[in-house]
Amino acid sequence: MMEWILSACVLTAAVIGLRYALGGRIDPRLQYALWALVLVRLLIPVNFGWAPFSVGNAVPTLAASTSVPADSAAEGITVPSIQTADPAPAASPEAADPAPAPTVPVSPGEEGQGLPTLSLNQGLTLLWLVGMAAVALWLAGSNLRFARQLRRSRQPVEVAGTRRPVYVTQAVESPCLFGLARPAIYLPPKILEDPEALRYAVAHETTHFRHGDPIWTLLRGVCVALHWYNPLVWWGAVLSRRDGESACDEATIRTLGEGERGAYARTLLRLTCGKPSPCFTTATTMAGSPRALRERITRIAQRTRRKAGITVAVLALAAVAAGCTFPGSAPSSAVPIQREFDGEVPEAVAVLTENAIADIAAGYNENGPEGGYVTEAKLTGLTPVPIEVSTGDAGVAVYRVEYRLHVRNGPAYLLAGGAQAEPSPTGGMWLTEWTSAGQPYYAFYWEEKDGETTWQLVSRTNSDSLAFDYGNHGLEGTFEDHVATFAWEVFAQHHNGVSITSTFSEEVPQEVPEYVQSFLTQRIGEFQKTLAEAGSDGAITQAELTALTPVVTQEASDTDGVVVYRVDYRLQGEGNLAPLLDQGMAAETIDGATWLTPGNSPSQPYCAFRWTIRDGEQLWTWIGDATPADLQSRYGDQGASLQAQLDAFAAEMLGP
Repeated sequence: MMEWILSACVLTAAVIGLRYALGGRIDPRLQYALWALVLVRLLIPVNFGWAPFSVGNAVPTLAASTSVPADSAAEGITVPSIQTADPAPAASPEAADPAPAPTVPVSPGEEGQGLPTLSLNQGLTLLWLVGMAAVALWLAGSNLRFARQLRRSRQPVEVAGTRRPVYVTQAVESPCLFGLARPAIYLPPKILEDPEALRYAVAHETTHFRHGDPIWTLLRGVCVALHWYNPLVWWGAVLSRRDGESACDEATIRTLGEGERGAYARTLLRLTCGKPSPCFTTATTMAGSPRALRERITRIAQRTRRKAGITVAVLALAAVAAGCTFPGSAPSSAVPIQREFDGEVPEAVAVLTENAIADIAAGYNENGPEGGYVTEAKLTGLTPVPIEVSTGDAGVAVYRVEYRLHVRNGPAYLLAGGAQAEPSPTGGMWLTEWTSAGQPYYAFYWEEKDGETTWQLVSRTNSDSLAFDYGNHGLEGTFEDHVATFAWEVFAQHHNGVSITSTFSEEVPQEVPEYVQSFLTQRIGEFQKTLAEAGSDGAITQAELTALTPVVTQEASDTDGVVVYRVDYRLQGEGNLAPLLDQGMAAETIDGATWLTPGNSPSQPYCAFRWTIRDGEQLWTWIGDATPADLQSRYGDQGASLQAQLDAFAAEMLGP
């Protein structure tokens, strides 16, 4: 809205400046045509693309919420623990509740208030609508009253040389053209006594008809109603009306012939001594203020020779003015974010989420095609997933995130990523990003220390990834179970700082250990979850990847194949780790320290990788994993050995 107002002001001021600087040295018809640029800008609130030199860049971007540095999503935000809402539930009845973080209501009203409150933007919008309605009613009333006066008093007359209906009426003191569907010429009675004046008046008003001036006067009134608060628009409306009369004078003289220029000017003086038609009706008029008449007569009498260079300069300046006012502002990394959701969440969670969305929008602006950009974003939902991941003084909370991005000009590159589009009333599209790409979920690590709770946004995923990454490891649970496994993995990474080191000596493709380490991180999260659900105070503190042994190798061709690796690792922890031993883990003493290993337990992992050769390079991709328990369930119905089950697993991964 502000860009529209600013660009309209600048363009109107530019045309007014050109009018006064070059008036009389350019063709009046060209001068009148310049107002068409202003008319289009005033009527159309949509920008035409964007440009770095657009005046819209001068409009400051106002943040819709409390902001923090853009990179704070990677840092902690600390808030005092003084409220009553828990950031995350305790893992067990024995675990102490963490100190709660402050929450902020984001619903539009507060309980107990009888009358709704309006924001500044809402108040200004309401004022604009009321003013627009008042001006529109005034304009409509003026036209209806003038039309009624004409109908009551008009008498038709026959005038040679015109196809327009001609009426004589006491309601006008100077000739005019009025009507939208069937414009007619209205003349004062005295003009019938002067045949020359009658001929010039009819020719003048017929030229108005050819120019389509009744429509232009209507649109001029619409501009005034839309921009009633802007004095530049009112001034421009008056000046454009004058320029329309000058353009009509020039075109009429060209039709009549240059030899009649002097007689036309003298007749104009006689015909315009009367009162003009109401200023903002759709009627044209030959009359006007003394200053306007002096300007018209001077132009007719001077007949200044127009130089082509001045015309070219005017057109160039007009093109520059249009180029600076029709495009919108250039994409900005500071995309404003609005909160539009009900409920209460910790303020740090809301701010960190807004920063993440702002980063996403900035990334689209930096990497998207030229001409398409994100102008604003709305955070429309922050819903906590009901999981229990905490140890009393720290934990992980996972929120379902809903947001919308407003995109102008070419959102196709975002739609290709699975976004859903909805047209915006102000132009452009609103896009949401939880369709084929999956619903976003954000994980926040919180930790209480010295009476304060520090929050960090530590991981982002979506519903598709949760189902794929955490739904195929032997979990027979709900989607919330998958989210819990994800949360415990995140907790293990950030609470204990568990790092996984590789101690094996075998040579394997680089992609294999990189994925396996990520796979083990998920496993450690599952183990932390097991310990918490058992009420144990145990925790994993260290992990080592000790062996990656190929147990099955199958080839589909010389350029395609599958390798299944047995994954051996060991874990070291603190506290009571007995629940893991109960699940089949084995305890071993290595260099005087106790480590847990999968051994030959039903949870021993096997990972399958597919390799392909492209352009002479061997590429590796993870395609699945399984445990002996999984293999027995899928391939052990006929008493097959573990190796036979692994062979069947590899064959299935290889495909037909």
